[in-house]
Parts: sequence; structure tokens; C-alpha cells
Amino acid sequence: HIYFDQSRSELKPESFDELHKLVNTLQKYPQMKITITGHTDNVGDFYLNVQLSKDRARAVADYLVGKGIDQTRLDSRGMG
Repeated sequence: HIYFDQSRSELKPESFDELHKLVNTLQKYPQMKITITGHTDNVGDFYLNVQLSKDRARAVADYLVGKGIDQTRLDSRGMG
């Protein structure tokens, strides 16, 4: 339940409830490490979609870091 506008990597406000739950889980389990995978639709240029998916995953990771989660616990990847 993480939302973005089409062709954008900025988190939509509707995503914050789900992200807050994730922050709480990561705070509860401080040894937990996660992989964040970004995705796009299949419309448009393949390489631009791969970059967009990376940017979306990074946006989620940046949000979590902004809430106090250590960057070393997060791996972000774009899947296209």
C-alpha cells in the first residue's frame, strides 16, 4: 500500500499509514534488515522505468531513514 503518481517517485500521502506501520515494526525488531523493491507499470521506455523503480525504492528508504531507521538495515532495489 505504497502509492506514487504515474511516472513519479514522490510518496503520496496515502502511503504514510503503511510506512508508519513499517517504522514501528523496524523499531520493535532492531536487528531486522529489509529489502525494499520498487516497481513500475510496463508503459513507456524500459530503461526509464528501471530508473523510476529505483527512485521509488529509494524514496521509501529515505522516508524510513528520516524516521530514525539506520540506513545499514535497508537495501533498496528497482525491479522495473
